[in-house]
Amino acid sequence: MLKKIIILILSAVTSLSASPVVVEEFWSAARTTEKIMTDAAPGTIALDDVVIPALPDGATIRGAYILIGCMGYRTNSSSIQGWRLNQYIQVKKSTGSYINGLCLNGAANYSYGHWGYYNAYSHFLWQGGIDVKAQVNGAGTYNFQWLDAEAFPDSSFFYYLRPGLKVIYEY
Repeated sequence: MLKKIIILILSAVTSLSASPVVVEEFWSAARTTEKIMTDAAPGTIALDDVVIPALPDGATIRGAYILIGCMGYRTNSSSIQGWRLNQYIQVKKSTGSYINGLCLNGAANYSYGHWGYYNAYSHFLWQGGIDVKAQVNGAGTYNFQWLDAEAFPDSSFFYYLRPGLKVIYEY
């Protein structure tokens, strides 16, 4: 009986996929521009590129998500700072079209509560909740932009803002 149980367990284990699932982050090179300013008028801001080198042979991408890291944030405003509704960090492969990947939703951020800083510094890391594997499909150079960037009520400064990609793949 024990022999049959062992054989059943071994056959079940060998029928499972042996492909490892890998979660890897790829970041832009060190930012050469010290600060990025969002203004009280909407505008699109180009962000640094991210390069994904060759993935292992036979890799299948299961998901890809935008990451944004920032070493500091500051506003010159004397009031609490926020953003207008629905601004997006977008990504595209150098030959593709931009797609939304991280929503800076005014409902969460322009609540006089998300930042709540007066001339303050803070470090942060954001991860988008929108899967961008439609554009992030393997090795290549990926371009980023902040669509309709708009601060409220005054300008905001982001120091060493760096985009990245979290890629989940198996091979």
